Amino acid sequence: NGIKVTRDEKIRLKALAKFVRDSVYFDTPLYIGPNYPQMPMIRKVRGKEDIEIVLATWGFLPAVTPDEAFITNFRSKYITLNAKVENLFINEKGAGPSMFAEAALHEKVLIPSTHFYEWRHLKVRGKGGKILKDPLKQPYLIHLPEHEVFYFAGIRQVNNLRGRTLAIDTAPANLLMSQVHNGRMRMPCILTEELAWQWLFDPTLTRADIQRIGSTQYDSSKMIAYTVERKLITATDPMKHIHYTDVPPLGENDDFVLT
Repeated sequence: NGIKVTRDEKIRLKALAKFVRDSVYFDTPLYIGPNYPQMPMIRKVRGKEDIEIVLATWGFLPAVTPDEAFITNFRSKYITLNAKVENLFINEKGAGPSMFAEAALHEKVLIPSTHFYEWRHLKVRGKGGKILKDPLKQPYLIHLPEHEVFYFAGIRQVNNLRGRTLAIDTAPANLLMSQVHNGRMRMPCILTEELAWQWLFDPTLTRADIQRIGSTQYDSSKMIAYTVERKLITATDPMKHIHYTDVPPLGENDDFVLT
């Protein structure tokens, strides 16, 4: 994920508008999920139709963990940066309730974004013409040209040792994201302002409603994706468009010819 806006810009949510008071929240072009960074999230103020921006650790944790060793072990077993919409209430094995269920019902949040990153897998042909086992992973930056700031659906949990934690809700990929994230065919759930308001404030939402909103596939014709530095994590400017002549356009053959 990434957020980089100027201090005097507003976050607009339905009829609500809040100034971004701390520019540090909104001057990080690259949040690296596996580092479990602190990210801004938007939550409702209890008892009011109002919002506030607070920091939370990206990486959902249970409410109660006995010690730090438990958290380390938990993270070695479970990747909870994202919460699949299909598993908000039922675990992936379909054998019981999901760890996200209570949060999905009662602790829904929005994660602001100006852009995010995903990796396209390209087949690599060796010198002998044989396709190699490991694909080339080409990162892309994805943004919404009509919206400088947009919102991911998310859920939060307050952990007894780490405080606020969050996960981003993900849905099956739309057309564009199926071409970019062609390894797993997923995408973050990007909400319109109307759906964002419902996600935060509508007390009548049923489980079916939550899953319906959480399954939102943003219109791919209103999204733009472009290639960025392959060594993205260490890039000086992770948002810079880097054109690679050896990468076929999205929608074309994913075979990559090594030169």
